Amino acid sequence: MAARKTGAAARVEASAPDELAAEPEPTPEPTPTPTPTPEPTPEPTPEPDVDTVDVVVTVGISGLRDGVEWPGVGKSITLPAAEAEAYIAAGYVRAE
Repeated sequence: MAARKTGAAARVEASAPDELAAEPEPTPEPTPTPTPTPEPTPEPTPEPDVDTVDVVVTVGISGLRDGVEWPGVGKSITLPAAEAEAYIAAGYVRAE
């Protein structure tokens, strides 16, 4: 009769794999997710009963107007007449 192993020797033998473990498969490279191109936001239109004026921007104006970026220098924008008058007086825009 063979001697029975006990203690640490029995635990090592019980946990040893019968066969060598297969090498793990390589992890596939992640597929890059394309960045969606934002759609241009339409220029807000003034209320129909308000007089409007088409003006051309003469200086760079940063920030938003009614949630939309100001157009670049030389580009036109339609503004309510009272607002356009103030911007013309300040030299930010000129009448078309």
